[in-house]
Amino acid sequence: MSGKRGDEMVARDDGDRRPAAFAGLRYELGVVMIFGVVAALLIVGLDLGRWVELVLLAVVGFGAGGWIAVRVRLAEQRALADEQAETGDGTHQE
Repeated sequence: MSGKRGDEMVARDDGDRRPAAFAGLRYELGVVMIFGVVAALLIVGLDLGRWVELVLLAVVGFGAGGWIAVRVRLAEQRALADEQAETGDGTHQE
């Protein structure tokens, strides 16, 4: 990965331009969705018992959902920290 992560900018209504905190997550969401579909097709295609397939699909689903949830939470914390650093005193100014 390059060091340019999060360099994308988003224009705000007030004309200010700030980094898009969630822009990098679009790629990860796409990868996780493709992984989930491929895993589901493989699991169903293996012809295992129904309960084994259900458990494996649940593990893949909860794992993928958990990954996205953690990444969104970290991006949100990073965005809030950046916004607080811009204001200087930790309060939201509009």
